[in-house]
Amino acid sequence: MKNVELRCPGCGEIWFIEDLQSNTDRAKWWSLSDPDGVVYQFMDLMDFVNNHATFFDEADLVLKRGNSNWEICNAYSGLASLRPGMKSTALSWKGWTWHHHKK
Repeated sequence: MKNVELRCPGCGEIWFIEDLQSNTDRAKWWSLSDPDGVVYQFMDLMDFVNNHATFFDEADLVLKRGNSNWEICNAYSGLASLRPGMKSTALSWKGWTWHHHKK
């Protein structure tokens, strides 16, 4: 495994992480705080939602066809909206927030 350099979209801090995926060209680094303030850092949002389904309401996990013909759920869409630099970045979704690192 090699280390991959990623820049936090919130604060610009550079992180070096192990390349655990083969598709790192498409992967994005995520740093989210849950409603209790626990921070989760990971590379793949869909994998995070799928592997932590108990964190979300059942209704937010129902798959529906999105604009690009992909099937996504409300949990994915809600968390994705928290990423800084998105077209319309949300401040929070059901208590989840983007975790900003302090320099």
